[in-house]
Amino acid sequence: MGSEEILDGVVYGNLMKGYFLKGMETEAMECYKRVLGEGSPVKMSAVAYNYILEALSKNGKFEEALNLFQRMKDEHNPPRKLSVNLGSYNIIVDGYCAEKRFSDAIEVFNSMGEKRCSPDTLIYNVLIDQLCSNDKLAEAEELYKGMGDKKVGRLVKVGKVDEAKSFFDLMVPKLRMNDDAYKFIMNALFEVGKHDEVLRMVDGMLREDPNDFTEEVEEFVREGLRKEGREDEVTNLKLDIEREKAEAAAKAAEEAERAKASARTAIASLLPSKLFGDKDNENKDAEEESSEAAEDAATTSFSEETEMQAGEGIADETSAGVTSSNDDVGLESAESVGNGVSEQGTA
Repeated sequence: MGSEEILDGVVYGNLMKGYFLKGMETEAMECYKRVLGEGSPVKMSAVAYNYILEALSKNGKFEEALNLFQRMKDEHNPPRKLSVNLGSYNIIVDGYCAEKRFSDAIEVFNSMGEKRCSPDTLIYNVLIDQLCSNDKLAEAEELYKGMGDKKVGRLVKVGKVDEAKSFFDLMVPKLRMNDDAYKFIMNALFEVGKHDEVLRMVDGMLREDPNDFTEEVEEFVREGLRKEGREDEVTNLKLDIEREKAEAAAKAAEEAERAKASARTAIASLLPSKLFGDKDNENKDAEEESSEAAEDAATTSFSEETEMQAGEGIADETSAGVTSSNDDVGLESAESVGNGVSEQGTA
């Protein structure tokens, strides 16, 4: 039984991914040319194209991916031929973001309507995340104003309020929502009786950033609750949050004071041993200095005594020498006198 040629583009897309994963780039690109070359019998749907598109985009072949994407758009001719879908745009937007080509990513995003593709939460989230992460906050906010509000509006219009709220919540941490954006989603919640959900939104705003809960938004909320006789709940909520914040601040201050007291106790417990240790060292040093001084004094005294004894010896010797010399001189004088007397007697 002869082997039949595989004509499903999805299989080739997966095969290309496998080649790229193994580092077999040449084989991957040969597969690409064989499948999409002129006269290829392989059937290519939007899904099949996307497998190949992703294989190229995520493996260093983004320019080839862009060429393929253009071919897909050119072939797209619904309902007879569907070559592009939401997944195709997701891949290209993600690829542009990876290349830091954000203007091109936004341009592709904005062109989705031309092929009757409606952006989903995923592509919004990917693009806005990338813009915010790369200090493109102004572009992200502009994107939301242009398309995000429309998406929320469409979801609300078809009754998907919970989905609209989820999308809105996803965007809030990333963007600075204005009063109109808050009022729009709150109004949608009021219209379907989700007053508690509005109050939960207010609670979050007051806790995260009270500046978001402007006077305009507060009055809008009060008006919506007033129809149900629940206007005072806004005031009660604000008071509860202020009290909780005050209690939290007091608790934090108490914990800080306890930490300081504990630190002081620990330091105090270490000080005596430190001081006594220093005192012992000082005493030891004093004893050593005293001993050294005594040794120096003894040495000095011994030296002085030795010098004195040596001096006395020299003096004795000198005195003895002088006495002996005087004795000799006296004897000689006596003898001379005696001799003179004797000579006179003789005469």
